[in-house]
Amino acid sequence: MPLWRGQLKAVELPGKIADLGVTQFEWSAKCLRDLKGGRETMFQAPSIKFFETLRQSADDAGVNSRVISLGGPFYLAGVNAKDRNAALDFFLQYVDGAKALGCDMLRVELYCNAPQGPDREAQAKDLAMTGLHALDSR
Repeated sequence: MPLWRGQLKAVELPGKIADLGVTQFEWSAKCLRDLKGGRETMFQAPSIKFFETLRQSADDAGVNSRVISLGGPFYLAGVNAKDRNAALDFFLQYVDGAKALGCDMLRVELYCNAPQGPDREAQAKDLAMTGLHALDSR
């Protein structure tokens, strides 16, 4: 992907998609993160200044940023609190950036690490609700 190879910067993307007639956009956090800094920076949200610059680029192009999709090796539906808290910490660092960008919502991936078994589906649903309630309460 040109973004990951450094051939295209995220701030250039709104203009490119506007040229295609797109006016509403969903960002993937993978496209916003610094992938060159290793694991230390890969799972850190960009600065608010970055999001403000990106918002200006989108406004200039007439593009509305609607959603930031977040994923990664985090278990919001994890079987233990440590896993859920790591996911919460990762997701919550994007809240202010999403606001600065003008997004209406964050989309988070739940990921469940419950062991396989006959009750896994029910357990996964319960864990998903536990993680989502924790996210909502913060």
